[in-house]
Amino acid sequence: MSLAYNEGLGNFINFINEGVLILMVKVKARTNESVDQMLRRFKKLCEKEGIVKEVKRLMYFEKPSEQKRRKIRKAERKLVRDRMLGIKSN
Repeated sequence: MSLAYNEGLGNFINFINEGVLILMVKVKARTNESVDQMLRRFKKLCEKEGIVKEVKRLMYFEKPSEQKRRKIRKAERKLVRDRMLGIKSN
């Protein structure tokens, strides 16, 4: 088992374990901050990074046809969003 460690940007730590990238959220305690406030910040960071969504998606097997359909839908949403924002695509 090879484990490489790389300090990520901001609140994230990257681990590369046997070719798999593992992102871990790191929350440092602020002065006079309660555990509840730290937990709330941790949950917000996880939600912002889409970690919860990704874990739920990986809990079940996804057929290749479903993966393709999901990627197509994601690309369509991105295209619509970019058009609304006036972003030119390559």
